[in-house]
Amino acid sequence: MPKRPNPFLNDVPSQSKFRATVKAMNRCNLERMSTVHAKTLERLFSASGKTGSGNSGCPSCKCTASMACTFCERPVCEECARLCCVCQNGFCPLCSVLRYSEQHVQPICLSCNLPT
Repeated sequence: MPKRPNPFLNDVPSQSKFRATVKAMNRCNLERMSTVHAKTLERLFSASGKTGSGNSGCPSCKCTASMACTFCERPVCEECARLCCVCQNGFCPLCSVLRYSEQHVQPICLSCNLPT
């Protein structure tokens, strides 16, 4: 047997919940949105002028870098730099690998590590 129709359906207003946040109200206000836009641009441009103090740090240990990687030119400190056993150039840990096939562990750059 079907349900009876509700005789008060058209008389009752919609009672669904509506949450109005400040952000939603400001989104419709053009004056407020232009203020938000101006603040955003001001913060973007003020942050773009802030660069490092000139001394770049080593990405591995965050100490002051004393040289640049020969392959990728990233700053690298003396402790993290690896001297290639073939070409004798200094490389960062990302551009060199450690060769464990010899009696001693030897660092080798990616260029010299290519198979022949």
